[in-house]
Amino acid sequence: MQVTEILAAFKYYDGTYKRSAVEAAIANQQEIVPHLIEILMALRDDPGPFFDEENRVDHIYAAILLAYFKAVEAHEAIVDVFSMPDEIPSDLFSDVITEDLPWILFQTCGGSLEKIKSLVLNRAAYEFCRWSAADAMVYAVLEGIAEREAVLDFFATLFTGQEAEEDSCFWEGITACMHDLYPEEVMPTILKAFEEERIDGSFLDLEGFEEVLAEGKESVLARTRAEKDRYLNQDIHQKLSTWASDEPFFLPNSEPPKASVKKQKTKKKRKRKAAKASRRKNRR
Repeated sequence: MQVTEILAAFKYYDGTYKRSAVEAAIANQQEIVPHLIEILMALRDDPGPFFDEENRVDHIYAAILLAYFKAVEAHEAIVDVFSMPDEIPSDLFSDVITEDLPWILFQTCGGSLEKIKSLVLNRAAYEFCRWSAADAMVYAVLEGIAEREAVLDFFATLFTGQEAEEDSCFWEGITACMHDLYPEEVMPTILKAFEEERIDGSFLDLEGFEEVLAEGKESVLARTRAEKDRYLNQDIHQKLSTWASDEPFFLPNSEPPKASVKKQKTKKKRKRKAAKASRRKNRR
């Protein structure tokens, strides 16, 4: 297949996983990478067409394949896309954010966590993108790119109350990442977060932290590594076909988000938060 044919096969969802096109992309990696980056840059610069064009999914193929290729040159565009206001990544990527984004960010970072950190810190970004960026930092610790203590210290600075809206699940995400890295040194921060109701225990309660402390650091880190290795080593066809073989429920809305549209009401946001957090919890 020519590159133009591969890109055309990726562009729209039609109920069929494009296995042959993926194989062709892998065989032509050097040639196709710039085109995949261009897709994400086009999304970053003007998301409208990705909403207007029914069943468009080439941005999902692009993000996942670039991660598979460990395309460091794509990292900035990836971070930029997932730093966009929450309506855009939420509607265009949905569960790719909670399932694959930590892997995507880690695979393309080239050993540098600065842009990943910038996403964690970006209050304007979608809360689940920020959570996944923090999770990518857990990958970095397990792969020896970052020191566990330094990452925990960074996470511990994120509980001033200014990092997100009051009803955000941002803090649940950060404490979940602390939990995965064995949180002994940062337990004062976690206990204070519970006391101040920064986190409500709907994802991880205090009992869960007590259990992980009793388990011991080496055991916890080994278990976390085993969980992450499933994502690092997953077959690319398995990863892509899980959403591309059956009609994905996250296909874009028919209209692009308007800058003037206000954020969703708290009740709806909390319902979405609970559903997505539940899916993340099932990964554990």
